[in-house]
Amino acid sequence: MADSDRLHFPLAEDESRRLAALHQLGILDTPREDDFDLLTELAAELCGTPYAFVVLIDADRIWVKSAFGMGLQDSSLQRGASPCAYVVAQQPMLVIEDVDLDPRTRNMPHAHFQMYAGAQLRTSDGLALGTLCVEDSRVRRPSEKQLELLQRLAQQVMQLIELRAAKRELLHQASTDALTGLANRRALFQRLQQELARNSRHHFALSFVVIDIDHFKTVNDRYGHATGDVVLQQVAECLRLHSRETDLIARFGGEEFCAILIDSDLEMAVQWADRTRVALHNMQINGFPQLRISASFGVTSVSKGQDHTPDTLFSAADKAVYRAKQAGRDRVESG
Repeated sequence: MADSDRLHFPLAEDESRRLAALHQLGILDTPREDDFDLLTELAAELCGTPYAFVVLIDADRIWVKSAFGMGLQDSSLQRGASPCAYVVAQQPMLVIEDVDLDPRTRNMPHAHFQMYAGAQLRTSDGLALGTLCVEDSRVRRPSEKQLELLQRLAQQVMQLIELRAAKRELLHQASTDALTGLANRRALFQRLQQELARNSRHHFALSFVVIDIDHFKTVNDRYGHATGDVVLQQVAECLRLHSRETDLIARFGGEEFCAILIDSDLEMAVQWADRTRVALHNMQINGFPQLRISASFGVTSVSKGQDHTPDTLFSAADKAVYRAKQAGRDRVESG
């Protein structure tokens, strides 16, 4: 499979839906996996070819998930650089016995192959996302039995892709708070355990913050739980906007949120907490211009030479929140 800047390619009739389905599956740009490599090896063996590929077709590129028979310096090629673009756009199976003679492929660079056979990777609702293809350096046509087996293997590849996506979605649901989209308590403590283990080896700055919305029960009692949910969602979004990609913001439960701040010592974490506190204080609640909220922050950091666990960090930050509440709320305390 080779690249070119001179080639054009056809589009599927349902191209926008096809691309949406491809991106939703989250398969693009993932690492190599043995299960996919096994299927490409089987495809080459059954079809008697030296090369086989699992290929996904993005908007303007071909991305190779698995390659058998040759190494790839770059797993992304231009979309018009392979017959796979025609398979996705036009037919469930494409066989080209001699790429030099076929008008669709004779201008494609193809130093290593003369024969191409590709079967669509189709979703359960019929959208073609890519191909399982085999290539040979000889001019030939695979037998009908070989082509049938190639199609059946393509179905196995697609089922594997969808199974991986379903597993990722289940893991996401298990670690995500349904109301706010933030990490949930389970994901919070898993990540905190990981960061503490990493900190024990590399001794980087690490801080933990507990955020508790002030008088949230009053909001629910006065405006109703639906409005309370809106408040929680906007607080979550505000915390997310004021954090970095390396940090983790989580909803611990009820009106309580937490933040893991990577490479932040106590002073930096207190500054972050105070900036975020001001942002929450000034935030307008959608549909309720008269409603204002505030939050109390408790900040703690990992100290060198001390043993820390997720529970001890949470306890220290939670005690700091309690002091902030006792001191009048809408403030930051550390300890």
